[in-house]
Amino acid sequence: MERYYIQFVSLGPGDPDLITLAAYKALQKCDLIYYPTTVSPSGKTVSKAEEIMLANGIDTTKFRPYSLPMSMDRTKALAVYEEVASRCKAHYDEGLSVAVAAEGDAGFYSSTHYISDVLLREGCPFVFIAGVPAFIAAGAVAGQSITRQDEELQIIPGNATPEKLCEAMAQGRTVLIMKLSRCESVVKEFLSKENVAAIYFEYVGTDKEFISSCIEEDILPRRFPYFSMLRLKPKQQ
Repeated sequence: MERYYIQFVSLGPGDPDLITLAAYKALQKCDLIYYPTTVSPSGKTVSKAEEIMLANGIDTTKFRPYSLPMSMDRTKALAVYEEVASRCKAHYDEGLSVAVAAEGDAGFYSSTHYISDVLLREGCPFVFIAGVPAFIAAGAVAGQSITRQDEELQIIPGNATPEKLCEAMAQGRTVLIMKLSRCESVVKEFLSKENVAAIYFEYVGTDKEFISSCIEEDILPRRFPYFSMLRLKPKQQ
């Protein structure tokens, strides 16, 4: 059986206890771990991925952080991903085992796909290790099923429109809107006009976690951060 040296390791939504056993073992056994960092408005370098790994006792000598510029213009970020992919391939050619860590699930709206796309183009083998995505953790924290039985689930990644939301509610679908900061005004206008059941989630699995189903009191007045999501259902469900 062919051995894969590059693994995209899913870390879960933020709670260090939600990392899978497979992910933990991969991080323990690999030679190097690449993971993203960002610079906060105060100038501090932060990384939720690093926090999760530190909480699980992963050897810091393996750490290879890469800094991602936070901007709607993805040009600089894409250059960083290209560089990380190039380094991973070089390590692979040297016979080293490399992990690329990703919050949530590495195969679900994860920006690490930019790295895997480059590796695929270069013919460099890799595997994904599944993790707990934020919306699954959100349902658990809220003590509710995200969907039930024959309900259809529609996931909208920050590009919600009034037409999409109205159609989904008319069809009786459950809607999960992620990356709410990208469509904040649309979502708030919809919530203020339509009679729907909503649960808002923010920073699930972290010490800044916030959950509410109170539209008027909590959701509408709140500024949506990037790491937020909203579950919508027709009121009768």
